[in-house]
Amino acid sequence: MEKQPQRKNVLIEDSMPEPLERQRLKLIYKIVCFAFGILSTVMICILIRLSDNLTVEKKKQALRHFEEIANHVIEQQNH
Repeated sequence: MEKQPQRKNVLIEDSMPEPLERQRLKLIYKIVCFAFGILSTVMICILIRLSDNLTVEKKKQALRHFEEIANHVIEQQNH
């Protein structure tokens, strides 16, 4: 009987585990995407807070301006 040649170097992708380098890259990509997500969330929160602060400042400035006009009108009526 003849010996049948064995196929030792056959790669079947479904049954083979992923190479360690590919797993590391996937993990690094996930960490980087997660970090970008957190960074963008923090940036949005900071921008919203700055916008709110600017709105409050503008309201205060408008009230001061209104008071100045009202005081000026009252002074003119008193004379």
